[in-house]
Amino acid sequence: MNGEVSFLRPAAANPATSPELTDALRAAVEAKSQAALALLQSAVDELGQQHEVTFANSFGAEDMVLTDLILRNKLPIEIFSLDTGRLPTETYDLMAETEKTYATKLRVLFPRLDAVENYVQTHGINAFYESIELRKACCHMRKVEPLQR
Repeated sequence: MNGEVSFLRPAAANPATSPELTDALRAAVEAKSQAALALLQSAVDELGQQHEVTFANSFGAEDMVLTDLILRNKLPIEIFSLDTGRLPTETYDLMAETEKTYATKLRVLFPRLDAVENYVQTHGINAFYESIELRKACCHMRKVEPLQR
């Protein structure tokens, strides 16, 4: 199995997932980064005169790439995140690490406490698993309403 992809070897030892960047791969990544940066700058140039340009970061891989481009290049784009109150610990850790690494504070939106308390007291902590109606109500309270403010 010399040089072949194998599902039995660890990813780092697998040529298909090698952490080593070739010059060609490095150039491709740089070109894509520059294209994304140009798109972000275009949004600022076209919309920034009349509107505040914002970026919603959910801390997935793609969002972190865009966050890096925005913050490293000091683009006038506000980065915000939505804390539903049910995020994994790892998301909070990454949020804190991002703020520390880039010496910035991210804007975090939260659901209204009274709405969450009422929903949980009325329906239960995991009621969104019980019906589509309760799932929609939960999403509206935790996601839609905070984004409308």
